[in-house]
Parts: sequence; C-alpha cells; structure tokens
Amino acid sequence: HIGREGEYCKNTLDLSMEFYRKALKIQRTTLGDKHIDLAITIDGMGDVYEKRRQYDKALLSYRKALEVRKAALGEHHIYFAITMHQLGKYFVRRKDHLAAMKCLTETLRLYKLHRMGNAHPRVREISQNLEIAWAHL
Repeated sequence: HIGREGEYCKNTLDLSMEFYRKALKIQRTTLGDKHIDLAITIDGMGDVYEKRRQYDKALLSYRKALEVRKAALGEHHIYFAITMHQLGKYFVRRKDHLAAMKCLTETLRLYKLHRMGNAHPRVREISQNLEIAWAHL
C-alpha cells in the first residue's frame, strides 16, 4: 500500500504542476509579467518542486515570486515579507543556514516595520528558525 500512496502523491503533484503551468500562462497573457497573482502561482509551483525534491527549481520559483512581489508591491509590503519568510524557511530546510539568516533577519525587520510584536505567530516562527540557523553556523 505504501507504493500506491507514493504513486498517488506523485500523480497529485504532477497534476498540480500542470494546473499551475496553465494558470501561469493565462495570467501572463492577461495580466502581464509583474502582476501579484503571478507571484502566488509561482510560489505554489515552488512548493510543488520542493515536494518533488527538485530543489533548484523550487529555489528559482521562490526567488521569482519574490521578484514579482517586489515589482508589484515594493520591498516593504507585508506580502513581500511573507515571501521572504518562505524563502528563509526553504534555506533552513536545505541547511543553508547563512542564507537562511539573511532572509529571516530581513523578514523580521519587515514584520517589525508592520508592527508585528514578539507574540505574533510569524515572529515566533522566525525566532525559532533563526535559533536553528544560529546553532548550525
């Protein structure tokens, strides 16, 4: 049964990626290359790539989503910060602790700019991820 479950997951990821690619094509045609909706789709593609263990493609997707959000909203917008947080968590999972520190420190700065206090769940999560990264430097 485990093999079947793995096959089901793989098929689901393949189908997800197919839908993301179709959505991205439609979005680019109708909205242009710098619309915020593209960032959401590209970020989702990064999640699928990461689940498929295609880490280089995942990283490219997360960085592209960050670039689109920066172009659409600016680098101080909360959605830019959320994508930066996602990228930092990716680096923690990949054990690239120096890159994680850079992303998470910047994310924390942006969250504080948006008046998220230490009790906010995102701030607590960053603090935990920063501790992990610090412990491995």
